[in-house]
Amino acid sequence: MAFVIQHYPPYTAGAEYQARLLSSQLGKEVERCEVITTRFDSTLPHLAKEGPVTVRRLWTFLRGNPRRVVNFFSALVYFSLRGRRYDVLHLHCFSLFTLGAILGSRLWGCRTVIKACTIGAQGDVAKVKGSVMGGLFWRIFLRCDVFLATTPEMAEGYRSDGIPPERIRLIPNIVDPEIAHDMTDELRREARAELGLPERISVVFVGRLVKQKGVESVVRAWRDVVSDLDANLIIVGDGPEGASLAEAAREGGCADSVFFVGQKPDPHPYYRAAEIFVFAARDEGFGNVIAEAMLWGLAIVSTPSGLAASWLEHERTGLIVQSDTVTEIAAALKRLIADERLRHALARGSHRAVLDLFSPHVVVPQHIRVYEEILGETQRGWTAAR
Repeated sequence: MAFVIQHYPPYTAGAEYQARLLSSQLGKEVERCEVITTRFDSTLPHLAKEGPVTVRRLWTFLRGNPRRVVNFFSALVYFSLRGRRYDVLHLHCFSLFTLGAILGSRLWGCRTVIKACTIGAQGDVAKVKGSVMGGLFWRIFLRCDVFLATTPEMAEGYRSDGIPPERIRLIPNIVDPEIAHDMTDELRREARAELGLPERISVVFVGRLVKQKGVESVVRAWRDVVSDLDANLIIVGDGPEGASLAEAAREGGCADSVFFVGQKPDPHPYYRAAEIFVFAARDEGFGNVIAEAMLWGLAIVSTPSGLAASWLEHERTGLIVQSDTVTEIAAALKRLIADERLRHALARGSHRAVLDLFSPHVVVPQHIRVYEEILGETQRGWTAAR
């Protein structure tokens, strides 16, 4: 099988991280697992082995939209010539790169499974349909055998876009349980000291600093929080809203308690340093950062977006705020900062829930069943334990 994604680590983003994690787990189960991606960095090798997975990076050049066109032809040519190598293509995101892979692999009768990376007005499908040749592109994407939805919200979006319900499968994203640790208050204090953060209860946000992530509401809510309580807000990430968010913190008189640490290839030290994770996205495909925060045993405050809408239980595994309004976010954060017993109870609940719902032993078999289903009875048994 082949995982097809335009960018792949060391490119750092949620979809790319998820593709590496899932492919590495599936590579232990299937006879041959390859990742087909682009060589976005000329220093990267064209061919590499990562455990049970082979990574093939196809040529690309130029920048912006011209590069996307190059990526389309790169995938089209590769799969037109080499598509016979694969039974199943697992496509990540609705991009020109995956579009070329669909067209090229059809020459060989490959089965195709695709998953959107983002949803909503700025999501994958909306961008495809809004493009110059959106109608044609969308008809090609509709040739895929199965559309994977990571949340019920994504599944409903597929149905609204005209995808037949029988071709939609709900499978959540996977987590890496090896990063999970039993964090104590003492370990969190040690982590804060290592990062040079003041010793006080800490709230962390991890993600792109863009409007749809709702981080502006978090910063504005923080003014109210620190007017009553002493705490840190750690913002891990960068993006076009970074400067305006820093200005909002200064104007609100809370800049000394807000720490903009930028994009980090490894955000785990900041999960370790915090007790609470806050997420205020308006539209989210899944929310890998929420799942990571749950693994680290943080108490969660989230809008009902992504996994939080279906798999977080209010008052048991997190606090769900019904909108990204400043008032609701501030109230939830103040409640958790002030109530140690509730904070610990939600942290324990979220940690148990993430292991029960998103661990490899739960998620990987669901993917294999989908692959076997579309391959048909004659090709059952194509998996082979390594």
